[in-house]
Amino acid sequence: MEASIRAASIRSASIRSASIRAASIRSASITALLLWLSRVSQCAANTRQGLINTVTWRRPEDHLLEA
Repeated sequence: MEASIRAASIRSASIRSASIRAASIRSASITALLLWLSRVSQCAANTRQGLINTVTWRRPEDHLLEA
């Protein structure tokens, strides 16, 4: 009887430990994904701004021609 209670207790602790590890791995994976998405978003914003700058770029002497 005592042995089966001890075995059940060990199984329960093992399941809890595995559950905590799985939650920790999920949390780390989600954090890594969010960091990656943040970098992709920043890269896209930089690319967009670069394209805008390229399209709207004017030579320094252009303002002389407008006067």
